[in-house]
Amino acid sequence: MTKEEMLLELKKDFDDPISEESGEYFRDLIFKRCKSLIKKDRKVLIEILIDWINMKKEPHTMLAVKIVELFKIIELKSNILKLGKDISDGKLFHNYYLRYINSALNSIVKNGDGSDFFKEEE
Repeated sequence: MTKEEMLLELKKDFDDPISEESGEYFRDLIFKRCKSLIKKDRKVLIEILIDWINMKKEPHTMLAVKIVELFKIIELKSNILKLGKDISDGKLFHNYYLRYINSALNSIVKNGDGSDFFKEEE
């Protein structure tokens, strides 16, 4: 599967009219689609997730973080760490999002003890 073909598959979920009304519905659609796509071509899905992380905007970036967590995509550890540092340094997003970064990192780090990689400032 090419990157363009996979993007077209994912676009179906972004374009679903119900997705605009329900964030949970949209996330479920994307996660189900990714479960299928990761089996078809893991490498291409990873390329897309890197693009989404590098966009540094919602919903793409944080969807990518959740997909990394759900499917334990260890290949993106350095990308998630960099994103976490950018958030921690106040370069983008509210530091509230660090809880999602920490969760994703804990899911992909072997023998992770569940401690936070980044601290949320109050």
